[in-house]
Amino acid sequence: MKTNTFNKNEKETFREIRATIEKYQSIVILGHTHPDGDAIGSAQSLSLALKKNYPKKQIYTPYKEKSNWDRVLPVVYSDITNLKWEDSLVILVDCHELSRTNYGEMKPKTMIAIDHHQFIQAPSFLYWIDASRVANCELIYEFLNLNQWIDSVDIASFLFLGIFTDSGSFRFKGVNQRTFSIISKLFSWPIPYQKIEYRENNKTRQDIENFRYLLDNVDWYPQGLFFYYKAADQKNFPVANEKVFTMHINYFRKIEDKKIWVFFTQLKPNDPIRVNARSIGKYDVAKICLQFGGGGHQNAAGCTLKTWADVEQFKSLVEKEWVK
Repeated sequence: MKTNTFNKNEKETFREIRATIEKYQSIVILGHTHPDGDAIGSAQSLSLALKKNYPKKQIYTPYKEKSNWDRVLPVVYSDITNLKWEDSLVILVDCHELSRTNYGEMKPKTMIAIDHHQFIQAPSFLYWIDASRVANCELIYEFLNLNQWIDSVDIASFLFLGIFTDSGSFRFKGVNQRTFSIISKLFSWPIPYQKIEYRENNKTRQDIENFRYLLDNVDWYPQGLFFYYKAADQKNFPVANEKVFTMHINYFRKIEDKKIWVFFTQLKPNDPIRVNARSIGKYDVAKICLQFGGGGHQNAAGCTLKTWADVEQFKSLVEKEWVK
């Protein structure tokens, strides 16, 4: 079922989610690959609340990559070596497809999704998706708050982390009175917000070197820009992942008259090409990414492409969008 506002139908969805949780002894909470602050915050806050209120249940938050946020908050990396997926409930947070996690090959018996990204086809299982929310942690907050489960500084801090980071420090579309109402309530706890802000915005010397390379290799257009990093570029400027570039993607919001900007990154010759797209105002990058199996929000979306010919097709759609 899908709801777009916090109303009695949504409360019924909450009750259905809680009833499903109560049926399972083993619960796995999964976010998308390359988890950002919102995916981490959603999974960790929900996990802490479930562990507190269902102490006999086994709650897992597995990751295949470390998060920088564990330097600020107590991120738990669960060992799932002996997990029986077929007997577990999987809760997807900040995504609504198992294939978008690091465990897409698994076969859980039951799944739930709590997400704030646009979609073409709704999931076939229980879900709550509200694309009007600036961060998925807003949805997790609503669920936990309704059940009166926000009862520790760690839960409040993880919720703050997700909202703060996914809203671009409260600058992005979707931030509204509801957002600040949630934040004001979270601040009843001594959240380490200065440490979170510092970790979000702190840059190393290597980050600056990466940014310089990015600026030197951008293709500028009157309405926007494209950045390409191909596998062959590893010879001259090796990088470990696309995050070294995408961490700077929102900088281009500051440049006047740029409507859409897109990064295309491929690290190895046979790898898919990862696409990160951003825009301002009415210019919709989500509808373009959805055509290639991706998704996101109107002004922030992504997908993967198979070939550089697909990149040209993607670019042609961008060029049509930025002149509308």
